[in-house]
Amino acid sequence: MRLCPALALAAFVSFAALPTRAGEGPNLAPAGDATPGAVRVLVLAEQLFAMGRDGDDPLVLLTAVRLARSVDTRAATGWEGPARPPEESAPAPGLPHDPGSEAALALALLMAEGDPALAEVAADLAGRQRSRGRVSQGHSALAGGREDSWRIPFFGQSRAELAVIGDGAANLDLEVRDETGATICRETGPADLAYCGFTPAWNGFFTVTVTNRGEAANTYRLLTN
Repeated sequence: MRLCPALALAAFVSFAALPTRAGEGPNLAPAGDATPGAVRVLVLAEQLFAMGRDGDDPLVLLTAVRLARSVDTRAATGWEGPARPPEESAPAPGLPHDPGSEAALALALLMAEGDPALAEVAADLAGRQRSRGRVSQGHSALAGGREDSWRIPFFGQSRAELAVIGDGAANLDLEVRDETGATICRETGPADLAYCGFTPAWNGFFTVTVTNRGEAANTYRLLTN
């Protein structure tokens, strides 16, 4: 069910007015249901898309596009941070990096042209309904050696998912801290794709830091459920 703008704003104001629970330890509930959600689906789609694109494998590419197009993305609301419109943080020209984009679908159609069965699957993707969930998305471009800081609210006792997906130009790290400064999650792998899933103990705001460890600028998407 979609809330009207007035109700959505009222809900966010009520959330922001809730008292913090500083002094009670990290805002992290005991491990519970860790079933992957829509954000994890998009991370998997990104990984498969890179494999299919770089390996010139149309079947893997189509699988990635199908996964990505099964998730509905929307512009994030209620976040504080360096968000920029997608057109102002577009990656450099070249092969697409977002498997849910029209450019990715066009690439999948092109690669499947020589195989009638794959071409039929690719054509079907253009009209496929999204059904795996909804993800909020912000965009930014981060220079080498710099970091972005976002402040994002999550509800207590509800599974939270975050992911950062870059354009492949430089390594990106992801760190999440609660309102007390306690580290909830830190992902420092060699790539520019990182995922974090956790369950807050109570309603609260979390500081999400994205750090560019490389020298080149990286255009990235930040995703949450």
